Amino acid sequence: MTDPGVSVLADTLRGLCPGFAVTGSPLRTGTSLLLPGSIGGLAVLAKQPTDLRPFWQDRCRHEIAVYRALASAGTPPVPTPSLVAAEPRWPLLVITRLPGRPLHPDRYPAGPVPGQTLQRLLRTLGKLHRWQPCATFPDDGDYASQLAAHRGALIPPDDFDRIIHVCHT
Repeated sequence: MTDPGVSVLADTLRGLCPGFAVTGSPLRTGTSLLLPGSIGGLAVLAKQPTDLRPFWQDRCRHEIAVYRALASAGTPPVPTPSLVAAEPRWPLLVITRLPGRPLHPDRYPAGPVPGQTLQRLLRTLGKLHRWQPCATFPDDGDYASQLAAHRGALIPPDDFDRIIHVCHT
């Protein structure tokens, strides 16, 4: 680990989560640093925003609040990561890693997503939407406007309409 940001994060994690060990290569997004690791054999993923603008710092705090609400909401209908540790002041969160692989290797795919992948995504969203958790989750905003830029080019119009329908029903 020659990246000083990674070294600082790993040191911070060892203070927050004694026994934290880095188990893979760090991943940098445009706004965050993700560090795979383990704590006593439990596979975890640490996340810390690297973008110091308040919006991105608050997004991480919001994510912490969602994981905390999820912990008290009862059993979700689909597998979800669990919050292992968090420090909203920095902000920093550590969650469990789920087995399997992502639906797509890119967060924002450049081309159409295969129909089977979209079907799995829609089924999962449908299960979450029908779930009646006992906790109140912090509202994150307007998904329709967040996804609108991808209509047509990335998400076929019929699939887009179904996704928006799931978000609003």
